[in-house]
Amino acid sequence: MSISQSMCYADLAYSQIYFLSLYILALIPQLCLISGVRLYPEVSSPFFVGFSFVFLSAQLKHVQEVFSTRHPMRTWSNEQRMWMMKSLTSYLYAALEAVTEKLGLTKARFLPTNKVVDDEQEKRYQMGVYDFQAPALFMLPLCSLYILNVASIMIGFGRIMQTQKWNQMLIQAFIPLFATVLHFPLLEGMVVRKDKGRVSPSISLLSAVISIIFVSFASLFNYY
Repeated sequence: MSISQSMCYADLAYSQIYFLSLYILALIPQLCLISGVRLYPEVSSPFFVGFSFVFLSAQLKHVQEVFSTRHPMRTWSNEQRMWMMKSLTSYLYAALEAVTEKLGLTKARFLPTNKVVDDEQEKRYQMGVYDFQAPALFMLPLCSLYILNVASIMIGFGRIMQTQKWNQMLIQAFIPLFATVLHFPLLEGMVVRKDKGRVSPSISLLSAVISIIFVSFASLFNYY
């Protein structure tokens, strides 16, 4: 097998571990923003340019690929959103399933899911509206992390405005802001929408409780 083939197989085999880096990025900067712990370079630091270049170049390259295939800008946001959702849910459970199977704790199994699509689901799909009628096992991590990001923005931005530490905390404040804006349909599903495709109120409530626990823990350590 050639090196290029091996790299392709390795990418397929290890793509599930994306969830590790994404969970770290979805939790640590937000909790540290609430606590006032700086993780990234200041705006005045030359390393700030490096962090900014990596993020902007990756996003602009993705946008260029979307436009080169004659798709609208909305495709970029949808692909970014779906990649994050898959990493936080599907990849997480796939990795856990593989590990437990290798340890002999579980056996490989196939669970059929309902593939029937009703008229309302089809209508929402045609309109580009997300359907959040997924099991709680999938929705709970997404909603909890989203609420945590919103809370970190509100608390973190408030404390930054009081202390005027924009120079130190700009990157850290941008991360939850970017995630919150990108996943705005999730907020709509929890708060605004009333149709069957909305997020279940029980999941929203439980997610809020989990987020409050994390925020309360982070608030115990205030370094502003």
